[in-house]
Amino acid sequence: MHKSKKVHFRRTLSSFRLETIKNALDHAPKFATTFRILDDQIQQCFEHRYQFSLQERAIFSPVAATVQATALQVMKNSLNTLLNAPTCAQLRTIRRNINEECEDKLRHNERHMQQWISYQRHFPQKIDAKLVRNVLRANKHVLDRTKRKLEQQLAARHIYPEFFQNRSPFSQEIERAMSVVNIAYMPSMTQNGERIAVFSLNRFEAAQFNSVHVIKLVLMIFDLVLSSEHIYAGDIAIFDGAHFSAAHVAQYLGPHFNTIMTILKEAYSIRLKEIHVINAPSLLVHMLAIIKPLLHPSLRRSIHIHENPSQILEIFGAQNLPSNYGGQLRTLRKMATDWYDAVSRHADWFQAQESVQISAVPQKTRSQLHSPDQMGLEGSFRQLNID
Repeated sequence: MHKSKKVHFRRTLSSFRLETIKNALDHAPKFATTFRILDDQIQQCFEHRYQFSLQERAIFSPVAATVQATALQVMKNSLNTLLNAPTCAQLRTIRRNINEECEDKLRHNERHMQQWISYQRHFPQKIDAKLVRNVLRANKHVLDRTKRKLEQQLAARHIYPEFFQNRSPFSQEIERAMSVVNIAYMPSMTQNGERIAVFSLNRFEAAQFNSVHVIKLVLMIFDLVLSSEHIYAGDIAIFDGAHFSAAHVAQYLGPHFNTIMTILKEAYSIRLKEIHVINAPSLLVHMLAIIKPLLHPSLRRSIHIHENPSQILEIFGAQNLPSNYGGQLRTLRKMATDWYDAVSRHADWFQAQESVQISAVPQKTRSQLHSPDQMGLEGSFRQLNID
């Protein structure tokens, strides 16, 4: 390597202090690119057998070891290995879609939200800034709606502990859910900046299927997606109904059905663009035929039942689908396993999130999150917001 590059490397190295690098671990995604570049430079240094003085070696060795370990840690913990960043064209579309014309608007509204949060005595002391940012974006920077949704999400963690407490990825219920279903977000976005999530059964015995545990896992993965630094416009769900039986449907329509719908509707700012159902058994097709007329028109228009599974290949393209469905990506099970590994690596984060809930739920918020005893399609399905 040329001498000038060696000098440049030394200058780069000298600008990094060991303490700075260690502190930056708390902000690993932000510094991920920097760490990777520096790690590449270190590797080049070793390959070209640079001769360092004893003094340089004394400085270089601990820094090099820390940088390399950090680069590995960044790759291990960052969701960037599972979720691609939007392209420039997608980013422009997304920003228009969420009413975020410029960074100044984002920073102004984030400061407004942080100030408002500081006055809410019933709020937890530490709320992840990325959570606030994502709720803000999901509500298109409408501040009143953002405040209401954020409070309702924190309140839901208090009211519905069966979904938001004991979320250890190593618990028996979550490990069983991981073995029973396949859930994975596709790495790339659609042209309009939406993320595609695919759901299917991995084990077909209805006795192994528990809707509460499965939804708990779904919400854990969704929370991870929301914690990513990559902005996106909304969600598209592909549901593979193959091997779904009447017993599976009964599980979904059991006593927790309304609670699940209430959480999705009121606690999360889900911007669900489309729902595609493939390989649907006749029972599910008939059930949807009965339910669809009762739904809000925007939700009704978003549900697409495909008689031929290959139709989703025509809609989303091979580059956005697993090989199970004719796509160019790996099998859905392998992709789901990668997501489950990511969930497991964030075990400490999930544990910390259990305490991020409001201390007392205002009566108005509690009533909005109340789940009636009846199935109540009017109260749940009709009001699920579809962007």
